[in-house]
Amino acid sequence: MTKTEEILRRNFDNALEVLAEKFKVGDLEKFSRPEILVYEGGTGYNFGENIIQFNTSQVYSKIVLGEEASHYLHLQLNPLHKTKVLNNFDVIAVTTLIEVVGRYGALVYLNERGESIMPFKKRGAFATESTQEFVSQVSHHYGYQFAHKLMELHGDTILPVLARMELDEGLKSLPRLAPITFYERNIMPLVDRITGYKPNLKLAL
Repeated sequence: MTKTEEILRRNFDNALEVLAEKFKVGDLEKFSRPEILVYEGGTGYNFGENIIQFNTSQVYSKIVLGEEASHYLHLQLNPLHKTKVLNNFDVIAVTTLIEVVGRYGALVYLNERGESIMPFKKRGAFATESTQEFVSQVSHHYGYQFAHKLMELHGDTILPVLARMELDEGLKSLPRLAPITFYERNIMPLVDRITGYKPNLKLAL
């Protein structure tokens, strides 16, 4: 193991320890320990192979470490979310939910470390010729926007619940817990008042 890999493993394990408490994971030993690699390309968690790759420039990035640790914990707790993506179940919606939990956890980690959280910035048009890249851009953009709204409205309290929700309940609850559009802020509450729907936030942890 190189010196850079040793530093990365130490930094990642620190983020994992902090976030395990926030995700309400009692014992990390019940999960298979991920392999950590320093990589010259993009950063990401390979759920199937349980490998997390970090670009060399992100070894000290707390928000990246927090996000990848959150992806790992989320998909260990609720692997069905990733399975649905692999089975082409409304890929953008499910991928967005995964990105919400990842970035939400990263924001919680930054807050725990006393770091400032930069405001979310909306982007312009999604310009890409690749369907896969389009899905990635859309899911990251809206996932991050929902995550910032969750942190603003609820602090870290929703993180362990959202990570464990059944997929349908998670997708239905998200715009109600973190409304970001006019419809979600103004119309959806009226509809829910008629139907009696409320997100289930009392899941067994």
